[in-house]
Amino acid sequence: MKHLSTRILLTWMILLFIVPAPMVLMLSTTLPTLYLHNMVGIQLGVIAYSWMLAAMYLGTRPRWVDRSVGLPHVYVVHGVMGLMAITLTVLHRQLSPSSGWIKRTGDWALILFIALAVWSCMFMAGWLTSRLRWLELLKHWLEHLARHELSVWLHRLNLIAVVLVFIHVQLINYIASQRIFMAARCLD
Repeated sequence: MKHLSTRILLTWMILLFIVPAPMVLMLSTTLPTLYLHNMVGIQLGVIAYSWMLAAMYLGTRPRWVDRSVGLPHVYVVHGVMGLMAITLTVLHRQLSPSSGWIKRTGDWALILFIALAVWSCMFMAGWLTSRLRWLELLKHWLEHLARHELSVWLHRLNLIAVVLVFIHVQLINYIASQRIFMAARCLD
């Protein structure tokens, strides 16, 4: 990331601002006034969901993105967006309390996302293990138990976490009742 080109900056701007914008705007104009006190927390959840979907899409290594910004940059954007989405999800959880199955599905998804992020940072982000000697030793010790293929398969558990988030949102009546928002969310 020493040389940031216009394409890379444009990619970041699109992913950070343009991708979540339609859902954020749509929800902010249709949210019932009863829930306006939770607006920031809800919006953070929407942005986190959009960013996680974008990060997962980048993880599929779309050829057109690879050609425009390069695979190393795609991996960096993929990882950073995933971590930023998890951070926003933690804030969403704090600012928008829930209960019952809504809370359970959201918490399960968050736990899965965090566990997979920790695993991925250790096994798939060489920049971190090269800077922390104790983490590098732990990684080498665990590599005997878990090959790279296992890390790739574990990484795919993010799909289950996204399904849990999908169920989480379906269970929220005031959000699920907004048909236009729900349709846009499925298209995102």
